Amino acid sequence: MSNQFDSDDKQRIEAEAQALLEEEHARRVDSFSAKLERSSQRREKSESDRAAHAIQEIHDRVRHQFYEENGYKLYTDSRGHKTWLLPEEYEWRTRHSRTSRRHRTHYSSFESRRFRLRLITVAMFLMAIVTGLIVLRENL
Repeated sequence: MSNQFDSDDKQRIEAEAQALLEEEHARRVDSFSAKLERSSQRREKSESDRAAHAIQEIHDRVRHQFYEENGYKLYTDSRGHKTWLLPEEYEWRTRHSRTSRRHRTHYSSFESRRFRLRLITVAMFLMAIVTGLIVLRENL
C-alpha cells in the first residue's frame, strides 16, 4: 500500500486519535469512580438499614416483654391493626364489638342492588300512574 499521507498529516491524525483515546479514558475513569461511589453509598445505606432493623427488633422485643409483664393484652381491630391494651380496655373493646355486631344487619352487594332496583321500579310505576291520572284529568 502506498503512503497516502505526508508526515504532517500522519502526526495530526495520530494527535487526534490520541486526544479521542484520552477523552474516552477520562470518561471511563469518571464512570468507574461514580460507580464505586454509588456502590459505597448503597453499602453504607444497607449497613444503616440493617442497624436500624436490629434496633427496631430490640425495641419490639422489649415492648412485647414489658406489655406481657404488666398484663397487657394484644388486640387486633377490624382492619388488622394490633394494639396492646390494658385487660379492662381489652374486655370493653371485645364486649363492645360483640354487641355492636349483633344489632348490625349485613346485606350482600347483590341484595342491596336488588333492593335499589325494586325501589326504582316502584318509583317509576308510581310516576307512570301519576302521569296517567294527570293526562286523564286534562282530557275529561
